[in-house]
Amino acid sequence: MEKFGRLTWKILHYIADIDINYYIKKNLIYDICKIYPCLDCKIDFLENFTEIIHIDVCLKTWLFNYHNHINIYICVSSDTNILFNDI
Repeated sequence: MEKFGRLTWKILHYIADIDINYYIKKNLIYDICKIYPCLDCKIDFLENFTEIIHIDVCLKTWLFNYHNHINIYICVSSDTNILFNDI
């Protein structure tokens, strides 16, 4: 499950960074998270994401901050944050 989580974060950060319509980005991120297999992770993400889905926020910044929040919650040190070469 750890590799799946890392890959999902990589995809979410990529989507937030690409140059496509803002609302398409939000829908893609929302749809990916709806099918995430970890129920607790899915519920937490969707609860947080639905708070911003109807307002204009910087997705890259929001996702960065949310990802850091999750890393703190699961006790991931800054030295072991996502290493994209490991995926």
